[in-house]
Amino acid sequence: VMSDQVMNEIEDHVPALRRHAYRLTSSMDRAQDLVQDTLLKAISKKDQFEEGTSLKAWLHRILFNTFISGKRREKTRGHHVDWDDLGDVYGPVSYTHLTLPTKRIV
Repeated sequence: VMSDQVMNEIEDHVPALRRHAYRLTSSMDRAQDLVQDTLLKAISKKDQFEEGTSLKAWLHRILFNTFISGKRREKTRGHHVDWDDLGDVYGPVSYTHLTLPTKRIV
C-alpha cells in the first residue's frame, strides 16, 4: 500500500515524466495530457505499488503503457483532432469583405 510519503515523492518525479512524455509525443500539450493521465492512473492504482520497489520505474512504466494504449486507440478509432492544436489555419478571420445580399422592397 502506498504511503503518504510515497504520494509526496511522486511530485519529485513529475519533471522527468514530462521530459519522457515530450520525447514520446513531440508536443508540449500532448505530453502534459499524458503526464496527467499517468498521475491519475498511478493514484487510482496506488494499492498496486509495492513499497521498496522503484517508484520512478513504476511511474515511467505507467506513462509508457498509457502512451502505447493511446497509440493503439488512435490506430483503431482514428486520430483525435484537438481543434485548439490546429491554431489559426486560415489566417486571421475578417468578415469585412463579406456583403449581405440586399433585397429591394417595392
